[in-house]
Amino acid sequence: MRILHINTAATRGGAALAATNISNALSSAGVDSWLLNAREPENINEKVLSLGESNLRLRINALAYRLFGVEGYINRRLWKPWLDTIDQFDLIHLHNVHGYYMPTEVLVILLSKPCVWTLHDYWLAMGGPASPLSGNISKSFIEKSLPFSNFVYPAEWIDRSTRRRTKLLSVVAERRPTIVVPSHSSAICISGLGLSLVPLTVIPHGFFGDEPAPDDAERKCARIKLGWEIDKHIFLFASSTVDNQQKGFDIFLNAMFTLPQPDGWVVYVAGGHSTQAQDKAREKNIDMRFLGMLSNDAIKECFRACDTYVTPTLSETYGMTVVEAMAEGAQVVCSDLPVLREVSGGEAIFFAPGDSNALNKELRKLISKIDKPNQLALASKIRRRFSKSLMANEYINVYKGVLKSTPKDGDFGIENHHKLSRV
Repeated sequence: MRILHINTAATRGGAALAATNISNALSSAGVDSWLLNAREPENINEKVLSLGESNLRLRINALAYRLFGVEGYINRRLWKPWLDTIDQFDLIHLHNVHGYYMPTEVLVILLSKPCVWTLHDYWLAMGGPASPLSGNISKSFIEKSLPFSNFVYPAEWIDRSTRRRTKLLSVVAERRPTIVVPSHSSAICISGLGLSLVPLTVIPHGFFGDEPAPDDAERKCARIKLGWEIDKHIFLFASSTVDNQQKGFDIFLNAMFTLPQPDGWVVYVAGGHSTQAQDKAREKNIDMRFLGMLSNDAIKECFRACDTYVTPTLSETYGMTVVEAMAEGAQVVCSDLPVLREVSGGEAIFFAPGDSNALNKELRKLISKIDKPNQLALASKIRRRFSKSLMANEYINVYKGVLKSTPKDGDFGIENHHKLSRV
């Protein structure tokens, strides 16, 4: 079985990490699994390929969409060699297809092959930017089911989300790829899109191999390695973009502002950030150390070293960092969202989304405790539940079902070669 995964990137962002983990887990299970990404180089590993979209091409494509509503406008020639050889693969596994890199014609051709499409976010349902909080688009079932829908995502100048969503849903309803979502909460949202004839299944992302959860000594060593204070309570906030309103950094700041014992705790913030974020922390006189963008290994070390990981996120489709932090033995405090209850097994500390006072109360309880709860048994449980091998086996079963139900001659012949000539 030869599989081609397609995603915007291979290492940058949560979807990239998940797609790479899926591809690698399948390779470990004996599947010939390859990953084609839009922008990153091919030298990540031997099974990672690159479309070769430069930063300049990305900017031009983004501008073309914002002005004319055309997807992947100058990437058509980049796709031509790949589409000419697509029959080398038994099945196409799509991940994020947004990000201005994929022309609509290419998506239609890919969906003509046996296809599995993992939805890492609500883009298919929203027809707009990946954030489900975009406030200037029409109210559909999916939007009404999501909280805090007044956030305006700044990426697009003209709202074309309704048209794009209609086109996407029409293509998916016609081609009927098997849709995979990482949580039952996501499945409930997607089930409201009128795609009842499109196969839908839930496969949680897997992140962990057979390595055991860290013990107390290993967690202490991680803190020493990072140069973090041994005798203080360490809070961690992490996001690829700290200033992203969806991630709740301002909520976190307001909750930390009135915490007692300012000498007894310290906050580390991981992720890309603006000077405004630092200024806000300085104005509130909060001891907050900004670490900047970190590699996957480095953020894992931070999860292992901290006492408490706090995520006041306003909306999530999965909650990857909650899983990762719990697996490293950290106490997790997070917004009370259905998906976060699902992935944590209900064993995190929850507070009302957007309520900084409620978060403050939970953090006060934590720093006042003399005996810290033992999170290590829970870390082992999380690692078993979200294992890579379990995830790989579930995907293999889905692939077999898709290939078994696909006619041997398929429909990738004359019709699609005609489309190729226009790409």
